[in-house]
Amino acid sequence: MIVPNSRITLTCLLSAIALTIGLTRKGFTQETEGEFFSAIPDRFFQVQDSFGFFWRAAPNGAVTSGETQYLQSGLNLLIDDQKFKPSRGSKVVPAEGSDSARLSLFEDRDGIEISRDLMFDKERGGVRIVDSFRNTSGAAVTIQVQLRTTYPFGWKSLHRSDGSQLNAEPVLALPDGEHGISVRFGASEGRPDSLILVSDGQAGNQPSIEASANRRELVIGYSIDLEPGSRGMLLHWVLQRSLASAGEAKGAFFKFWQRGKLIRPAVDVKLAQEFQNFEQKSFPIETLTPSRLRSLISLNELIDRVGIHRRNEELLWISTANQLTGKVDPEKALSFEASHLGSIDVKVSDIAAIKGGGGFGRRQLIFLRDGSVLSGEAIDDELSLDITGAEEQSVNLAALNLLLFRAGGSDGVPPQAAEVFLELRDGSVMALSESESVVLGGHTSWGEVEIPISEVASAYYATGPHPRLVLLTLKGSRLSVFVRDAPLSAKLSSGEEVEISALSVKRIWRANADGFESHGDTSEWIALSEVPGKLPESATLLAGNNLIAGALTGPELLFDVDGTIMRLPPVRIAAMSRRFAVGEESPENVLFEVRLESGD
Repeated sequence: MIVPNSRITLTCLLSAIALTIGLTRKGFTQETEGEFFSAIPDRFFQVQDSFGFFWRAAPNGAVTSGETQYLQSGLNLLIDDQKFKPSRGSKVVPAEGSDSARLSLFEDRDGIEISRDLMFDKERGGVRIVDSFRNTSGAAVTIQVQLRTTYPFGWKSLHRSDGSQLNAEPVLALPDGEHGISVRFGASEGRPDSLILVSDGQAGNQPSIEASANRRELVIGYSIDLEPGSRGMLLHWVLQRSLASAGEAKGAFFKFWQRGKLIRPAVDVKLAQEFQNFEQKSFPIETLTPSRLRSLISLNELIDRVGIHRRNEELLWISTANQLTGKVDPEKALSFEASHLGSIDVKVSDIAAIKGGGGFGRRQLIFLRDGSVLSGEAIDDELSLDITGAEEQSVNLAALNLLLFRAGGSDGVPPQAAEVFLELRDGSVMALSESESVVLGGHTSWGEVEIPISEVASAYYATGPHPRLVLLTLKGSRLSVFVRDAPLSAKLSSGEEVEISALSVKRIWRANADGFESHGDTSEWIALSEVPGKLPESATLLAGNNLIAGALTGPELLFDVDGTIMRLPPVRIAAMSRRFAVGEESPENVLFEVRLESGD
């Protein structure tokens, strides 16, 4: 039996926020539509996260690494030494393009209602687990909760979230201030590490920890006192990572726990007071939905590299280990010399972030809340920041590294007239209107093309195997274009006219896009099935990874079939593919396989 470090009495103020079972679950976590099931299946759906790791929930609610043999049973739930045995639940299966999937499981025991809610976060690479225990008896009870993780092989060592080894003297325990456990296997063995976010680090919220002698079983435990009708809850994050060193765990946890608060835990803040292992203040009130924040494409890429999450405060980022919070007067304005625009005044209330000169003359970038970015140099070198717990300080923009402004309601809302965003190589991002008048001209493998930007879904500058602009059109074509050096006259959403060089275009995306997907520069595609994303209804794949949305036209195609000329109208052709030979292949020996609408 695990000896708890502490006991906390958790009470529920309102019985009206009890867990609701059905297609919509309100109050337990953030409201989510799902499919209800009354019998537990033999297996649930599998999810692959952005780091390439697989996840699947077992019928008892434990998390596993899917078909791979890394995580045998993660955070298997036991209450008073009895395993969690759900009898019903609801699920939201992972849809194409979705960043998450959900699964909720429920069990009714004599005197207690138990539930487990799992959110699979594909983007950040982790599973959020919320366990809930409601006392339905007429008397106060104390329950012992164990979360047992087992592996098919022994681990190398156990570490804290900062990378230091977990102290086992006199017993395994997390010291105050530590919030996570890292289970290390070593990259040389080809086995990923497991990371578990267990608490906010407060002394009264830390779990007890036990490890088996063969280093294959890890148990964290809690003792929860429940008054009649009250509920207690636990929250944990589980991650899989291939860490080169134990110290890298700190950066992995940073995506989920930062500056004393959870990041996007998908939990209703009204329930924050019921958690055993996190204080109420650990659950921030998010002012924006993730999709709105994702619309700030350029800024997101910057803060993702740094590992920062924007909240309702200004944050001066000096280094990974050194940040200061504070407040900037939103009524102030900055004078800025911007590329292509000249001298302009920018309201602080319109700014989402500033990337300063860094002390070595770096071009400064002002990220606006509408998704635009100004590149240039501030005429006003100083900005006053009222630092929390200290006096007001002047921040020199030429020396500034990064200043993040508090998230606001206008974040991610493009200008009303904006149709597309155009990013240049100097970091500028312009919101364009009347984009049909801006035409990109260039050369493709079959000749010259001219494409209005209004027909472009996205575009990006690629360097390998040769420099070119890769465009994805709204109709689904994917083209590699060598852009001509020509001036482009464009109209900004604000009404100003600007002229830019076509060769300075780095990326293009549509207004209201919630992310940028380039599909990367992969090896040569030789079949339509290899093309990522959704294909057009009718398409042709050409050499050089060029995809043309459209159908074959013309009266007929001629084929030499064993010396016999066969004439086929394109309307009879369902599919046609080139058969690739091994070794040298002359043009006259190229073979095609044709499938007709008749099935021949």
